[in-house]
Amino acid sequence: GFGPSNSLMVSPQSGNTTTHSGELNYSDTWGKKTTVSGSYFYNYSNNKNVANLVRNYFTGNNTRYYQNNDNSTINQNHRINLRIEYTMDSANKITLTPSLSFQDNEATSLIAASNVVGDNVTLSKTNTSSRNTNLGYDFNNNLLFQHKFKKNGRTLSSGINTQLSERINPGKYNSQSIYNDTVSGGLDQIYGLYSYTKKASLNLAYTEPLNKFSQVQVNYNPSYTLSKSDKSTKDYDTTRSDFTNFNSALSNKYDNEYMTQRAGLGYRYQKNKLNLSLGLDAQQSQLSGQQSFPVSSSISYPFQNLLPNAQLNYRSSKSRNLRIYYRSNTNIPGISQLQSVTD
Repeated sequence: GFGPSNSLMVSPQSGNTTTHSGELNYSDTWGKKTTVSGSYFYNYSNNKNVANLVRNYFTGNNTRYYQNNDNSTINQNHRINLRIEYTMDSANKITLTPSLSFQDNEATSLIAASNVVGDNVTLSKTNTSSRNTNLGYDFNNNLLFQHKFKKNGRTLSSGINTQLSERINPGKYNSQSIYNDTVSGGLDQIYGLYSYTKKASLNLAYTEPLNKFSQVQVNYNPSYTLSKSDKSTKDYDTTRSDFTNFNSALSNKYDNEYMTQRAGLGYRYQKNKLNLSLGLDAQQSQLSGQQSFPVSSSISYPFQNLLPNAQLNYRSSKSRNLRIYYRSNTNIPGISQLQSVTD
């Protein structure tokens, strides 16, 4: 089946949200050996959140604080999934499962705040506005080959997975503070962030039966991930009436590589109502990063991990089932977490 991709989804938000969504599903058999299934999903949401805050301070000059917030987010998602299974014969099968996701997200925020004393005498005011756009896509593709040997329980599988994601995030930020009718501080800038990630991995697995009820599995999984990120920020130049002042403190270029070698051994026992599996993987990984702007720097860290896993499934009756899982894994940090740039 198909599940939603969370990499381009938007987290739940406060306020009022209008949502429209639709989905199409397709399944068919092409000839005697090929089955095809696919789906297309579209989602549109428009979130509006308006909030007004009044805060009273119990002081001698009767100080009050007022803040008005006006936030909106418009988001569109497209997801396409496809699964093609080709059964070559009774011992061999090839499965192709590509998926593609698109996102177009725009968020705007307006904040007006002021400090007032006495008979509405303004001490200070702050007005802030921002707009951020997120355009991106994720493409994943998995090609799996499965082979059954003549001996029952002896199998070999090989899978190749590729991933490609790209993000374009332009934005604008403006803030102005006024104290006693005098402009004492302001910020007006635009920024652009471009990033992409490429990943390729291989998964080999071999199973060998020990007896009628148990088998062992040997697996090997190397992977390589390449990420790049380029952020540039420009401040407004009042003499030229344009955003021409390059802000190097808020700009950065960073490349990241992550390579892993993972191998493991597993054991499975299945008899009557009991299904038990145990496994242990050893992983060697290397994280490397290169910053080329504003200053050149590099990092390189090796990691070694032992990753155990266990699963117990016991069905005592048709309506009662006990399941216990234990899994361990490592997650690669995103390039936004590694890039040394002020947000």
